[in-house]
Amino acid sequence: MHNPRNASAIGRIGEFFVMYVLEKYGIQCHHVTRFGVDLWCQSHFGDVFTVEVKSSNKNKRGRYAYNINGKRVADFYVFVALELETLIVRATEELPSAEGHQFAPHQFTVQELETGVKRLSNFKWTHRKLKNK
Repeated sequence: MHNPRNASAIGRIGEFFVMYVLEKYGIQCHHVTRFGVDLWCQSHFGDVFTVEVKSSNKNKRGRYAYNINGKRVADFYVFVALELETLIVRATEELPSAEGHQFAPHQFTVQELETGVKRLSNFKWTHRKLKNK
């Protein structure tokens, strides 16, 4: 796979890759241009949720590093490892308070991808609201 270095190209490739994966699993997605939100998605139950996509190539240390600073407004973050063509899903409240986050290549597994996609496809606002109380 081509290894883009331009930050906007990396982000755009990641956003459309995530849309491809989610649509493949039956999750309807709409690309939006909003600060802190890249995708509006609809679960299999019809509930709408937002996704912020973070894309990365491996850094010099062999890890995937992501900048997650700023106001976190999306419901979920999806971290993309471009060379591996896979992803990890995290709810915003599960993210560390730090401004950056890193994953090792071995953390991007098929099981991690499938678990994340299943979590998004089964998303229901009622369950999420009850957990946050």
